Amino acid sequence: MAYAASLEIYKISKAFPVEERYDLTSQIRRSSKSVAANNLLVK
Repeated sequence: MAYAASLEIYKISKAFPVEERYDLTSQIRRSSKSVAANNLLVK
């Protein structure tokens, strides 16, 4: 489920404005990967 959410976040973040691409988009993508990785460690 976390992996699917991460993929969805990537799809959504592609539509962000160009000026947000390197700041907000990068942060959101990194955090989504972190959630997926932490979820795997907990199980």
